[in-house]
Amino acid sequence: MAPESASDESRMRELAQRLLVHRHPEGASVELFLGRLPDGLWGDIPLPAGSTLIGSVLYTRAGHPTSIEAVLDSGLDPGSILAVCDRDLAGSGWTAYETPGPRHGGFVPRGTADGRILRAGDQGPILVVAATTRDSAPTDVRMRLDWDMPRQMASGHDLNVPSGAARMPALRPPSDIRFEALGGGGSTGRWTSDARVFTDQSVADLETHFALQLVAAGWERVAGRADDVVAWSSWQVPGEGSWRGLLLVLSAFGAGERSLTMRIEQDRPEGSDGGSMRTLTGYRPD
Repeated sequence: MAPESASDESRMRELAQRLLVHRHPEGASVELFLGRLPDGLWGDIPLPAGSTLIGSVLYTRAGHPTSIEAVLDSGLDPGSILAVCDRDLAGSGWTAYETPGPRHGGFVPRGTADGRILRAGDQGPILVVAATTRDSAPTDVRMRLDWDMPRQMASGHDLNVPSGAARMPALRPPSDIRFEALGGGGSTGRWTSDARVFTDQSVADLETHFALQLVAAGWERVAGRADDVVAWSSWQVPGEGSWRGLLLVLSAFGAGERSLTMRIEQDRPEGSDGGSMRTLTGYRPD
């Protein structure tokens, strides 16, 4: 219901602020900014080009800022938004910052946020960027500048994550088909994600759908092939450490059902434990 007067608008703002500050520690306060950011606190952090700033919220405790969250709309898909942010933020000195906790790489339902966690050097706040698709609406983009997170991490939590976990981009299915995540996992040097979709789309069309998302994430296609039953492609994964990937779409277990697999694996010298990347491109035992 829209406010009918300045008094109603003031009451709605008070209600929103009280809801936002609920569950936060005693002494915390919140302030809303419609269509803008708080003065003097955001610094020179660039907002994604082409996005529209809806507003922001500032949390403080004992007179000191704890976090700012900016809410934006964008006409780009989440992968493209994050690619723009990666480029612009790197130019301002922000780089990826590893943190513990669950990751959303691999096959995920539409509407799952994709994001980045960054920091400018070893001091100052952490920046969290997340983008979420919405049906028949612009992509929801959130940028949170957080001063509390570094202090919490300095309390002794292990910040290390297994090598390769962050290299799995989030892959979302087409909007008009049923999706079922089947899980995944891995260890140092190898990660896998599995899912299935229920559709009559060809395996070739589905492989193309997901491959475009890999390209947006910076992956480089090496090879691939498709027929009526299976479509696959092999990839060079960006970043250090010589990682490669495999995307597989299979139609072999039932009418209208397609199995999905994404796998990444790190190259190892011939003769070392774990073998080589031939397992991703059709390894045949001698």
